[in-house]
Amino acid sequence: MIWLGADVEHIGERESGPHTVLVEVLSPSTSVTDTGVKTEEYALAGIREHWTLDSQLGRVNVFALEGRAYRLVGAYAADQRAPSQEMAGFTLDVGAVLRR
Repeated sequence: MIWLGADVEHIGERESGPHTVLVEVLSPSTSVTDTGVKTEEYALAGIREHWTLDSQLGRVNVFALEGRAYRLVGAYAADQRAPSQEMAGFTLDVGAVLRR
C-alpha cells in the first residue's frame, strides 16, 4: 500500500489528516477484503482518491471519493496511463507497474 499526501515529499510517511491518494496492490488471497471492508474504511477516513492495482486482471482502477463512498473514475489496461484526479499532471504507466 502506498499513500500520498498533498505534498509528494511525504510519500509513505504518516502525517495528520487524511491522505490524498491511496494505492492498494490487490492480492488474490485478500482481494475481497481489499475491495470491500478496507475500501469502506478508506472512504470513511476521507481519502479522496483510491487506486487498486490488479495484476490478475491486468488493470488499475481509479476511484474518487464522493460523499462517503467511492465512484469509479476509470479502469486502465496495461497499454494505458492512469491519470490522477487529485495530483495534477500525474499519470501512471499501468503496463510498467504490472510487469514488476
